[in-house]
Amino acid sequence: MSDETTRNTTTTLQRRKALVREAIELLRKADEVLGSIIDARAYEHHDYQ
Repeated sequence: MSDETTRNTTTTLQRRKALVREAIELLRKADEVLGSIIDARAYEHHDYQ
């Protein structure tokens, strides 16, 4: 591989790693939000019985 090919591959991999990290963070936030909604609904359901 040429130096430029190596640089391009490295840059592409760095971008992909950054996107994966961002996706994981978004999934964690979504998990927290969904957990809060589920907890709130369970609390409401318990209160109304």
